[in-house]
Amino acid sequence: MKRSRIKKFFALIMVLSLASATVFGANVSHVSALSNEEKAKELVSKMTLEEKIGQKLMLSFRSGWTTKDGKKLEVKNINDEIYKLVGQYDIGSVILFAVNFDTDATVNVELTNGLQQAAMDKSLGKNNIPLIIGTDQEGGIVYRLTGGTALPGNMALGATNNLNDAKKAGTIIGSELHAVGINTNFAPVADVNNNANNPVIGLRSFSSNPQLAAKFTTAYIDGVHSQNVATTAKHFPGHGNVSTDSHTGLPSVPSTKEELYKTELVPFQAAIKDGTDLIMTAHIQFPNFVKEKIYSEKNKKV
Repeated sequence: MKRSRIKKFFALIMVLSLASATVFGANVSHVSALSNEEKAKELVSKMTLEEKIGQKLMLSFRSGWTTKDGKKLEVKNINDEIYKLVGQYDIGSVILFAVNFDTDATVNVELTNGLQQAAMDKSLGKNNIPLIIGTDQEGGIVYRLTGGTALPGNMALGATNNLNDAKKAGTIIGSELHAVGINTNFAPVADVNNNANNPVIGLRSFSSNPQLAAKFTTAYIDGVHSQNVATTAKHFPGHGNVSTDSHTGLPSVPSTKEELYKTELVPFQAAIKDGTDLIMTAHIQFPNFVKEKIYSEKNKKV
């Protein structure tokens, strides 16, 4: 890859980190007149390669933390090792799971505050860009904030045919995430549930109707955004028409490009138009859309 393309690539990657800085409290007044992309390019131009890589990393403490003396810890509180790791390596983001949350909200706040303080500690790192701290708080069967409100899932919201219900759900979820220092929600699920044998989406989808799923997706996004929390439309380009769980296998969707635009992509187009902050991709094959064949050096076959 040419040097100019590398610079452009890192600039785009940094837009999201910088967006968190502008939205979630960093002091970037010296570049306030610039666009997000221009701000990102300015920051990137001053970074080393190691710092750029650090900003692209998202840490997970789902399996706990093994200290230098061999002790296994559940990460509900930040420790000195994690603090230094985040600060010294200019880590860009952290994802938290149910195991990291406590029913006591003050414990959750102490964890997220500690992580942000590490990222902003000038004695450890140079860039001091706030962390993107995210979690999967969809509502229904997928929610990580164990002390949060247990809300109906997307299919239940879609069944009401009331967009205000979806917006209220997003608002409640956004407010509770914001209260404990989570600035990014890896939701909503924008998948169209158009396969009755789907083992992984199902209740997590708003509807099997693309237009209805799109309307409820944007209503949910609006609710979360009202609480100053970023959203993520997932799982692009669509996880609804599968019969395999992508956590355990590689699903294949036979849809053509035209079929995808009529069905799976409708909610994602709506989410992007509505201003969703991120798009999460799916681990799925689309053989009738992406026809490029890649040779595997490991398996010595296409």
